[in-house]
Amino acid sequence: ELVEKNQCYVVAPSPALATLGINEKLKVKVRAGDRFVLNGVDIEVLNAYHPKSDYPVGYIIRKEGRSILHTGDTYAFTALSRIKADLLLVPIGGGAVMDPIGAHTLVREMKPKYAIPMHYNTYSRIKQNPEEFTEGLGSSIKPIVLQPGQVFEF
Repeated sequence: ELVEKNQCYVVAPSPALATLGINEKLKVKVRAGDRFVLNGVDIEVLNAYHPKSDYPVGYIIRKEGRSILHTGDTYAFTALSRIKADLLLVPIGGGAVMDPIGAHTLVREMKPKYAIPMHYNTYSRIKQNPEEFTEGLGSSIKPIVLQPGQVFEF
């Protein structure tokens, strides 16, 4: 409903897009390694590591000198920690993705300006306290804990 209402694109691997009942014109099929420009936004598709997914990916999104890294659902791995981004969205739910401590470690290595925890508290198996992630990140990294539906602009 949100996609159709706003006529926005959904960028994802084919298996994920196949589950969505949206207009085909709004689907952008990708795989790890792809890089392209969509409406003036540079998008790079990265490998992610999720042992229970056949198509785990993350994204680096760049526009007007700013960059966002959406890690996707993943564990931390060496190549991920070398990426530079202004804003980092990182899972903290544990299980098949990083937990708050692993995500905290990754963020401290990467040193983005902003870090937003994601993929937690949507069901009981991934119940986490985001404060475990945000505490002690240092003054140069601003943690942003969003509520569902909340918007953050930088």
